[in-house]
Amino acid sequence: MTEQEEKVAQQRLSVLTVFQGRLIELETDAT
Repeated sequence: MTEQEEKVAQQRLSVLTVFQGRLIELETDAT
């Protein structure tokens, strides 16, 4: 894995984490 690929992978992970957090927030608001 190159440095560039590693950076991209980390960015995708952080985006997914934020996305999941927002989904949880939405579910909490709905109830």
